[in-house]
Amino acid sequence: MSPSLKVRNAENTAWINLTIEGPTGPEGPRGPTGFQGPQGPPGASGSAIEGPQGPAGVSELNHMVRLIASNGSVFNYGVGSAATFGSALGAAIDGDVIWYPACEVTGDFTVPDGVTVMGLGRNSILYGCLSLGSSSMASSLKIYVVEESEEEANGVLGNSGVGDAHLLNCYIDVENSGKAVAIKSNGIDLYAKNCHVSAESSAGSGYAYGVGGNVYVTGGFASGSTAPIEESE
Repeated sequence: MSPSLKVRNAENTAWINLTIEGPTGPEGPRGPTGFQGPQGPPGASGSAIEGPQGPAGVSELNHMVRLIASNGSVFNYGVGSAATFGSALGAAIDGDVIWYPACEVTGDFTVPDGVTVMGLGRNSILYGCLSLGSSSMASSLKIYVVEESEEEANGVLGNSGVGDAHLLNCYIDVENSGKAVAIKSNGIDLYAKNCHVSAESSAGSGYAYGVGGNVYVTGGFASGSTAPIEESE
């Protein structure tokens, strides 16, 4: 309680109570925390929005046949197979590049004029003969031919006509009971660079490079069960 003081008024007729307010006392201790209120109702559920599918990973792309057009457009034909490789070859035109992935494909195929087929070396395997058109190229492929035939077996053929075609860093192995010729041109000039070429025949002649059109060899390895190079008659 604040102290008070009694004084008379100016007329000295009455007493006046004067209250003298003292200084504010110190803050009292904090009271206890009240009880926690009840939990509110759950909020509305948000809707899920599915994002677009990301690009194929590196491992997946290594197994897909792709056509890279001369204008920069890229077309995926699916996992490496005779069907997808054949479709890409059928669609390719001069200046296009076909990516031959890590796969094993069986069949004989022709590379159109001006088209390049690029592989991954020994992991890109073709069991069959590859014919090359004018100004075409095959790079980093393994071509493997095994036959039991009296007919001549070939790994790579240069098409008839004029022009040239190129083989780069390819592995070409041909085995046959009859004549075996790994690389042979039927007209166009073939240029083979840093290729491993072999031909084996169990009952006939075997040559890495056969007689036909001109074949120019730089580096690499050549082996034939008869001779590396067939001599013209």
